[in-house]
Amino acid sequence: MIARYQSICDGKKANLINYKPQGGDAVVINDSSLGAQVNNKLKRKTVELEMEGTFEQTQAVMRDIERLQPLLMVKNLNVETSENPFVIFTNLSNQQTQFIPLPSKVKTKFTFDAILPLTPEDVAKLAPPPEEIKDGQTPKK
Repeated sequence: MIARYQSICDGKKANLINYKPQGGDAVVINDSSLGAQVNNKLKRKTVELEMEGTFEQTQAVMRDIERLQPLLMVKNLNVETSENPFVIFTNLSNQQTQFIPLPSKVKTKFTFDAILPLTPEDVAKLAPPPEEIKDGQTPKK
């Protein structure tokens, strides 16, 4: 998963600072946080991501992330801008000084949940164990 996000940032010339998955594997959603109808039907993987780039680079990365499969739910979005950097340029022939603005950087940090379908193995783990049938009993339907 990290290679995918690193590739997106690299393609947009943004800098991926931090990529930190929370916990181990994706966990089955059973807390009604997405509605009771979703319980035991989907799973989630939570990741914390931090990147830096210009506003345009950051916007392009967010658009690319938005297009990815699986569905991503962005939470705790925090965007910080840096001071407007500039370069002082002095023309030696006429001694004129110019202030040349540089693109300011934006540091963006957020958490996202990747919402994933259950695998057949996940479904099998969630299925109740088969009832034991004793001699002379008929199975319940």
